[in-house]
Amino acid sequence: MGAEVILNVVKTTTPDRAQEVVLAHANSIVNQTFTVSVNCAAPIGRGSSLMVDPEGVILAESSDAAPVVLVHSFDLDDVSRVREKGTAGTNRMWEQFPGLPAWVWIVGFVVITTLLNILGIKVADKANFLLMAFQVLVIGAFMALSIASIVASQGGIGLVDASPFANPTSTFAGITAGAAIAAYSFLGFGAVTTFTEETVDPRKTVPRAILLVALIGGAIFVLVSCTTQLVRPGGVFTDSSSAAFDIAMHIGGNLFGAIFLAGLVIAQFASGPAAQAAASRLLFAMGRDGVLPRRILGEVSKRFRSPVFNLVIIGVVGFIAIFLDVATSTSFINFGAFVAFTMVNVGVIFYFVRQRRQGNHLNPVFYFVLPLIGGSITL
Repeated sequence: MGAEVILNVVKTTTPDRAQEVVLAHANSIVNQTFTVSVNCAAPIGRGSSLMVDPEGVILAESSDAAPVVLVHSFDLDDVSRVREKGTAGTNRMWEQFPGLPAWVWIVGFVVITTLLNILGIKVADKANFLLMAFQVLVIGAFMALSIASIVASQGGIGLVDASPFANPTSTFAGITAGAAIAAYSFLGFGAVTTFTEETVDPRKTVPRAILLVALIGGAIFVLVSCTTQLVRPGGVFTDSSSAAFDIAMHIGGNLFGAIFLAGLVIAQFASGPAAQAAASRLLFAMGRDGVLPRRILGEVSKRFRSPVFNLVIIGVVGFIAIFLDVATSTSFINFGAFVAFTMVNVGVIFYFVRQRRQGNHLNPVFYFVLPLIGGSITL
């Protein structure tokens, strides 16, 4: 399912080639694809190669066992048309295999992530570790195949190309626009701080974790971006949303393309439990400190040792995604991120003013001027 052209290469030397021709017709009609059935010619085979369209119509064929070259141009849009309208405008085979509606996937995603986090941080940590391990393997394979592709096409000298870092066609506007997009890749790494109370020696571990997440993540982004640019120079793609997948197909073929796609799906899923767990801890801290209702948000389950009610609230909010498209949900993320950045800067300024009133004189450059600039930029 999903194929548009089926290539069937055989070596039929027996009299049942006529039956294989009938099957070529049937396969095209049932699968609603183009079928190219190629049989070896005389004196070994029986010939009778043919090409059939998605409705079973013969496009080209050899009438006997003599060697022949069949040439025909396929319009792949015919596949989509027949699958939508049906063979002879009647039989829509693929409607027997309906895809699951988007809301089913969203509900399943929210329920699974919520249950993982309710069961406790150790369970969520183990699940996340397995998901991350697979992603690391996919990234490693992507880079290895990229390097192999570069060496195969350009030789070892292709690996020392500095064009990804110094390209004369790059512009300042393009670089700053790319930097703005890249900044979103680092959203959320500060959420490590929300797990302070569940961390061994948090005063040392948490700051170290924040730095390591930023440094390791940044190194991965740089290395992958560099090898990707060496494999596929430039930034113009037919479909930018599938650019990474197209490159994966180019360097590793269909098999690695499928593995890479699985890695993308798992990456999206893996971000869910971590984000939900971090947000629930933040709500718990605010509830415990009385900023939010303590009886509702400041409680931890005695059985699971996790803020169950907070996790359920976040899960319910997640169901809103059922009514949003990708563009709208991304806008919410961007809006929330910039509001958070702005409030952090405003918070530093308020802290500076309060400390000054108490007689503590902090550096005005770091606690007033820079936050003021940062807040202005995010606004």
